[in-house]
Parts: sequence; structure tokens; C-alpha cells
Amino acid sequence: MADLTVETSALVRRAASFTAAGEDHRRAGTLDGAGTEADIAAFGEINAVLHDGWRTLKSVQSQAWTGLGASHDEHADKLSGTARGYEGTESGGAAQLRRPTMD
Repeated sequence: MADLTVETSALVRRAASFTAAGEDHRRAGTLDGAGTEADIAAFGEINAVLHDGWRTLKSVQSQAWTGLGASHDEHADKLSGTARGYEGTESGGAAQLRRPTMD
């Protein structure tokens, strides 16, 4: 039977990459109110029907990016927790193996 091994450092590195991606997505999702209003000013009054829709779209877009960032953070937390769990299992198992048994 093959031994089951888990490279916990790989899980931790992968978790860090998800954390970084989450930060990038939250940064991308920052609502730029001034930019949105500048876009609206560029539309001009002739396209006033677009103004509220554009504000709504930019808000929803921001929420989507922020939500994706939060999902990446949640996944990173789960990976880190799994790595800690494996490390704890390995430490606990090693301690049990070192403990003398009473026969």
C-alpha cells in the first residue's frame, strides 16, 4: 500500500496565491464614483436615459468583483485550515507512535 503524504507547504503557498487574487479582485472592484460621474458627463444630456443605468451597472460590477475577492479569501482560508489540520494530524500521530504502550 502506498503512503499518503500531503505537502502542506504547497497548500500554504496555494492559499497565499488565492489571497493575492482576492486582493486584486477587491482592488479592481473599488467603485470609482468620480469616474462613473465623468463617464455620465461624457454621455451628455442627450443620453440622459443612460445615466441611472450606468450608475447601477457600475455598482453591480463593483459588488461582483468584491464578492469574487471574498470567495478567493474564503478558499484561501479553507486551504490554510486544511494544511494546519494535516500538520496537526501528523504531529499527533507521531506523538502517539513515540508514546510507549502498556501491554
